[in-house]
Amino acid sequence: SILAFKHLERLGLGLAMSGPNCAFRQLPPGLLDLEQRHTLYLHSFADVLGELSPDIAKLHRLEELGLTSLGLTSIPDALTTLERLDTLNLDYNRLIALPGRIGEMPAMRELSIEGNRFVWLPASLSKVPKLKIDHGKRALFADVRYRSQNPAPIDETLFDLSRHPELHAPSHASSTRFRKTPS
Repeated sequence: SILAFKHLERLGLGLAMSGPNCAFRQLPPGLLDLEQRHTLYLHSFADVLGELSPDIAKLHRLEELGLTSLGLTSIPDALTTLERLDTLNLDYNRLIALPGRIGEMPAMRELSIEGNRFVWLPASLSKVPKLKIDHGKRALFADVRYRSQNPAPIDETLFDLSRHPELHAPSHASSTRFRKTPS
């Protein structure tokens, strides 16, 4: 049993199980009882998990967590209660969203979420110092509206075209019409 290693601080597992006969559909319960662990990396060559148990919050000393290529479709809000977590890698899963407070985790310094299927991302991601995300997904959380770097206020009178008749477009009544002259 994995509990024989109860003082284990770092653990990395590569999972090669897949298919309908795969007995591994959630994290082994004993894995979550190793509360001394500060680093956990799980990687698979097949989609094996689907969901991450909210019990991941039991690993309150966790500083680094990597859950890559596991087929995860959701991340529980409980993950955001891990106050020491500073590095999180969720690359190449099937995620379409993340918990709203994920970018507000107090120790979060590095988050990698490449290769997922996001349709929504929380604005709090902009607070993560080192964020690795597919370029096309940035618009899902970032405010991409243009903001001038010029601190001076804009003089709105510059846009009043009534003071510049030469810039007016001709009105319909006064527009010049091109007519074909008879030859």
